[in-house]
Amino acid sequence: MKQNLSIIIFQLGLFLILFGCQDISNPAISVLKVTLSEDFSIRADSATSPSDSAVFVSTQKFDANSNTDFLSNRSKMTEIEVEKLKYLIKEVAPGTADSLLEGRFEFLNPVTGQYETLAEDLNRKLYNGLEVQIPVRTEASQNLIAIFKSSVPTVEIRMKGKMNKRPINLIIAPQIQLSLKVKI
Repeated sequence: MKQNLSIIIFQLGLFLILFGCQDISNPAISVLKVTLSEDFSIRADSATSPSDSAVFVSTQKFDANSNTDFLSNRSKMTEIEVEKLKYLIKEVAPGTADSLLEGRFEFLNPVTGQYETLAEDLNRKLYNGLEVQIPVRTEASQNLIAIFKSSVPTVEIRMKGKMNKRPINLIIAPQIQLSLKVKI
C-alpha cells in the first residue's frame, strides 16, 4: 500500500512539474495590431503646355509614438512586423486626375540618407473611398522596422508618382499596419 501511495505521489509531483509550472524565463506574449496613418494632400495646378508632367511628390512624418498602443507598449515589445500597407482615397476632386499611372511609397532611411521604396502600385483608377492593399518589399520593411525600434520611431514617408493628367487634387491616407509582440 505504501509503495502504491509513493508511486501516486511521485506521478502527481511529476505531473505538476511538467504541466503545472510556468516557465518564468519565457513570459506570456501578446500580439497587438497598430495602424499608423497620415493624410497626404496632393495638389498640382493645370498643365500650361501638353509637355507638362502630371508627376507628384509629397512627404509626411509618421511618428509611431503618436499611436497610444505603440507608446504604452514600447518598453515591452519583443518583435515588430510590417503586416501590411494599404492606402485609402479620401477625396478625388471632380474634374481632376483620377488614375494613378505609377506610384511609390518610400521612406527616408536615416542610416543611408536615401529613400527606399517600400511598395509600388501601377495603373489604378482612383475614386472616393477606394482602399487598396499593396505588397511590401521585405528588405525595405526590415529597414523600416529598425527605425520603429529605435529611440526615435519617426519616419519620413514620401509618396511620388504620375497621374493621368493635371490638375491633381486628391487626399490619400497611406496606412502602415504593424504587428507588435509584447510581453504581458
